[in-house]
Amino acid sequence: MSVGVTASVSLLLVTNSRHACGCSGAVFIIYWALALIYVAGSRFIVRAMMNYRSSGGTQRVAIYGAGSAGVQLAAALQRSGRYHPIAFIDDNESLQHQYR
Repeated sequence: MSVGVTASVSLLLVTNSRHACGCSGAVFIIYWALALIYVAGSRFIVRAMMNYRSSGGTQRVAIYGAGSAGVQLAAALQRSGRYHPIAFIDDNESLQHQYR
């Protein structure tokens, strides 16, 4: 996160030095600080929105394997009431987007 913002500021500094637009160093410090706040803030807001949908006190899990065994495991975990499957992870591309 901060690496990308710092790279952006560095690129702007190089561009500024070549074209001599007359911007002071404070402009880049302010831009860097505001960009960090924007990037970190937007990530925080999205994370809060994703976690807002409570799963009723159960622990969210991702299941590796989207085949029949993974589906059976998801059903068993949901019935147990302790876990809430939220995603399947699988290397087989033919199994993607099947369980919606």
